[in-house]
Amino acid sequence: MHTRTGTISRRGLLQAGGAAMVGAAFGDIGAAAAAVTSNSGLKRSRFSPYVGQKVTLTPTRGMPITGKLVSVEDVPAKALKGSQNAYVLRFRSKATPSLGTHITTVRHPRFGSVDLLMSAGGRAKDGQDYLAVVNRVVS
Repeated sequence: MHTRTGTISRRGLLQAGGAAMVGAAFGDIGAAAAAVTSNSGLKRSRFSPYVGQKVTLTPTRGMPITGKLVSVEDVPAKALKGSQNAYVLRFRSKATPSLGTHITTVRHPRFGSVDLLMSAGGRAKDGQDYLAVVNRVVS
């Protein structure tokens, strides 16, 4: 799939909007929702085996930081429980520096690199959580 920089397809826009609505349902992410547009390599099973492992998080405008994939969670829609195409990735890093809400490249030696729109998901005892909502469900 070829994507032109600076453009978004109608499908991508609908998916991002759906992801934002799902993200808003999570009480701990506030007004900022994280979303990912369509990409065939974004199945839940790509990430699930690596929960608890270190990743490198590199925001579009920033320095890389080390984090951890904390969980792969269901979205709050019962019909999508366990879905390969709609889920939330929760990452954790030190509280500072903050990543903010940016397109962030996530790198792991086994699942490779993927660009995700991430936003802060609340503070944890041992750092800051960041969430990326993946919504590849098209109705």
